[in-house]
Amino acid sequence: MKILIRKSDNVVIYAQHDLILDTEAHGEGWRDPNFNAQNAVLTDAELPPLWIGAVWAYHDGTWTVVDTNRHTEIVAAAEAVEAQRLAIVAAKEELAFDQISKKSYTEIETYIRGVMTGIPVATVDLIVKMGKLIKALVDR
Repeated sequence: MKILIRKSDNVVIYAQHDLILDTEAHGEGWRDPNFNAQNAVLTDAELPPLWIGAVWAYHDGTWTVVDTNRHTEIVAAAEAVEAQRLAIVAAKEELAFDQISKKSYTEIETYIRGVMTGIPVATVDLIVKMGKLIKALVDR
């Protein structure tokens, strides 16, 4: 991956495969005249996990977090997404076809609503309806 490093503090501002730096930084469909060959440099590097621009610095092959508050927010958000993903996987396993016939409609609805905490109500309502429809099909 090409990264654009601000020379003044080694903070990585952009990472993109088609990044170009000449009189300005640019890539396909965008440009940033704030960065040029005098105040920034391009290099190739493998991005660290949960990389985001202006949060990390890169110098001599080493990545360093420079905005710990923003990085903490990113890590927390990633952990929340992972927890939600794991809950969805658990729900799929719990509501597998071989198990769904053993559950009542109320149990299915309660379980889905519990797992889907934080998701918009309209989306959860639709998922509940789908769960009940699947139960009806399995029970046939």
